[in-house]
Amino acid sequence: MTTGLEVLLKLLRPVAREQIERGLGHPETCIPTSRILQAVLGHFGFQSIPVATEVNVYNGIFAEMIKSFGGQRPTPEQIKPWQEKGAFSVRISSEMATAGVPISGTGWDGHLILRVEDIVLDGSIEMCNRSTKNIILPKLLWVSVDENWDVGKREAGETLPNGCEVSYTKINDQSWRSTPYWTEQFDGRMRSIANEIMSRVEHQAATKPNKSSRKTSPSSH
Repeated sequence: MTTGLEVLLKLLRPVAREQIERGLGHPETCIPTSRILQAVLGHFGFQSIPVATEVNVYNGIFAEMIKSFGGQRPTPEQIKPWQEKGAFSVRISSEMATAGVPISGTGWDGHLILRVEDIVLDGSIEMCNRSTKNIILPKLLWVSVDENWDVGKREAGETLPNGCEVSYTKINDQSWRSTPYWTEQFDGRMRSIANEIMSRVEHQAATKPNKSSRKTSPSSH
């Protein structure tokens, strides 16, 4: 990841999710979030492409449980003691719908993120927060990927400092492209949200202490 992109993402992290939720009026936002962030990134000179995924989020105990089974599929009896200790996970996947599990939101049951430089960027991962289950996620998450992600590798993941694990698996599903958030004109509320994010980022960049920030400011990319 280039220095310029890293600077931009650190400036986006405290403002993007807040502005998007406020502008849309609800937190179930992966499709409009990706569209808005794609516009914001483009404004600062960074190209990105949307990627359809499923996402799995584990709290620290669940992650420990997965490791303890060494890749073997545990039985319900084996899982139960870990659940009693607090193991918990959140999943957004079309498989949940086919299993009869209700999916929140409307129109699509996957999770949309962006591919930019050598990372994938998720601006709506916080909607998987479950603080009572010790799943506490950042407002903006980026995970390293390489060229193999583009040509066939399907999975990427990150272990967070608090022990939570987040993993993404690419899915062959383009139905998000026909959802209202993707087909509506990029003006009105979404353009307004993007413009507000850009304005706040530029204000932050202009008012940060001048530690060589001119070289890394996103507005100069």
